[in-house]
Amino acid sequence: MSTGTPSATTVLSAEEPGNALAPMAWEVLVGGIGLSLLLYMVVGLVSVLSSRVVTGPVKVTWAVVVLAFPLLGPTAWFVWRARQSTSVH
Repeated sequence: MSTGTPSATTVLSAEEPGNALAPMAWEVLVGGIGLSLLLYMVVGLVSVLSSRVVTGPVKVTWAVVVLAFPLLGPTAWFVWRARQSTSVH
């Protein structure tokens, strides 16, 4: 007799993963992108804080921009820094 409740031998459906502990490919991809973005932001922040080109409020502003915009902030900093270093020499 069937009571309508699933038994222990119920076959997994297509939506359910075979191993709940194994990450899916998209989870690994998203995690890798997130980790890369975090590393890029940290490198940008270290670059801003160790720069001798900017000081005081300008350095703080750049640090806030890098932290507020994790992709665009460091990119803007690296472009601005490259233009400053070529215009000085």
